[in-house]
Amino acid sequence: MTISRKSWENYITTLRDINEEAAVKLVQYLNTHDVFSGTIDAITLNKEELKPFIDYAYAIVNRYGEASASLAAEMYDLTAELEGVFLPPAELAPLAEYGDVAKAINGTIKTSSNYEEIAGAATRWVKMAASDTTLHNAQRDGAQFAWVPFGDTCPFCIMLASRGWQYMSKKALKGGHAEHIHSNCDCQYTIRHDSRMTVAGYDPDKYLSMYRNAEGSTPQERINSMRREQYEIKTASQTDMYTAIPKSLVGNFDDFSPLSISNDDIGVLKELSNLSTGNDYEYGEILFPGGHTEPFTSGMHDKVEIPLDTVDGNGLRLYHSHTNITPLSSDDFGFLCNERVDEIACIANNEDVFVARIGDGWRPTQEEYLEYLGQIRTEVDEDILSNPEGYGLNYDSSPEERNYVGIREQAYRIARAFGWQIEAGNIS
Repeated sequence: MTISRKSWENYITTLRDINEEAAVKLVQYLNTHDVFSGTIDAITLNKEELKPFIDYAYAIVNRYGEASASLAAEMYDLTAELEGVFLPPAELAPLAEYGDVAKAINGTIKTSSNYEEIAGAATRWVKMAASDTTLHNAQRDGAQFAWVPFGDTCPFCIMLASRGWQYMSKKALKGGHAEHIHSNCDCQYTIRHDSRMTVAGYDPDKYLSMYRNAEGSTPQERINSMRREQYEIKTASQTDMYTAIPKSLVGNFDDFSPLSISNDDIGVLKELSNLSTGNDYEYGEILFPGGHTEPFTSGMHDKVEIPLDTVDGNGLRLYHSHTNITPLSSDDFGFLCNERVDEIACIANNEDVFVARIGDGWRPTQEEYLEYLGQIRTEVDEDILSNPEGYGLNYDSSPEERNYVGIREQAYRIARAFGWQIEAGNIS
C-alpha cells in the first residue's frame, strides 16, 4: 500500500499554492494601503493603519488556514481508506488565534519592512493548520507519523526524516502545535495505521545513512557537516563554507577591536550557534543585569524576532545567531536606537563573533539612523567598486565575496559614524 508520488506531489503543491495565495493577498494589501510610508532608506510605520492590516491578515490566515486544514483532513481520510481502516472523519485542528497572527506581524515589523517577510511570518500559520490537523488526528486514532522531505530539503529536515515512522504522542506537539514548521519548506507530515503503508519515495533508511555518514560525533556536528556539503553544491565553484569570505579576511579582524566579552557571554553565543546548527533557524537571547532569557526563535532562517516587551529595565544586550557567515546587519544595528539597548552581538555559522555597544557614542533616533545608513550604503558601494583591492577583492571576486565585504565594511562604518565600540573575533 503506497501513496503514489504523483498523489503526494499534488497534495504538497496544493498546500503550497494555498499558502502562497494567502501571502499574495497580504502583500497586495500592503501595496495598496499606507501601512508603511517614506523612501526605501527611511520607511515609517503608520501605526494607525497597522490594526486594520492585522485584522485583515487574521481573516486571510483563517480563511486559507481552513483550506489547508481541510486538505490535510482529506488526505488523512484517503490514507485511512487506502489502508482499509474505518475511522470517524478527520477533524480540523484549531486555527490560529488573533494573538498568534498579531504577534507574528508585530515581531517581524520590528526588524523588517519587507512585505514578503511580513506576509511569510503571518502565513506560516496557514501551513501550520495542515500539520496540526494531521498530527491531532493521528493522536486521536493512535496512528504513526513520519516527516516526508520534498524539494530542496534542509539538513535538519533530513535528520527528522531519518527517524522513520513513530507512534504519535503529545511530545510531537508543542503548545498544541506541530514543530519545525516554516513557510518556505515543502516537507510535510504523513500518517499510517498499517505498517505496510508508505509514501512513494520516502526512504528513511537513506536519510539515516546520510545523517550517520556525515562528519561529526554529535547531532549538531553532523547537521553542520551536511549544511556545509549543501553549501558546496549550491555554490559549485566554491570549496568550503569560507569561500564567500575573501581569503585575506578569513580570521582577519584588524579593523576591529579584540573581543572583550566574558566567558559566560561566549557560552551564550555558542549555545545559540548550536541551536541554529540543529535546525538552521536563527536564535536569540536577551541579556539583562543579573541574568538572561531562555533562547527563542521565530522559526526563520534569516532573522529572529527580538521580544523586548517581555523584559523590563534598561541596559539590555541582544545576542543572536546567524545561519550564514555575515557580520552584524543594518537591521541589527538599528536596535541600538532603542534607549533600553546598550549592546548587540551575533555569532556567524563559522563562529565569527561581532559585538557592538553604545559605549561613549551617541544614540540616534530611528530617523537619524536611517538617514546616516543611506549615506553609508552609497559610500560603501562606491568605494568598493572603485578600489576593490583595498578591501581584499579583485575584479574576478565572486558576488558572494563582494556581498560579504559590503556588509562587513558597512558594519564598521555604522559603528564609526555614531562613535560606537565594535569588536570581532573567532571563538572556535
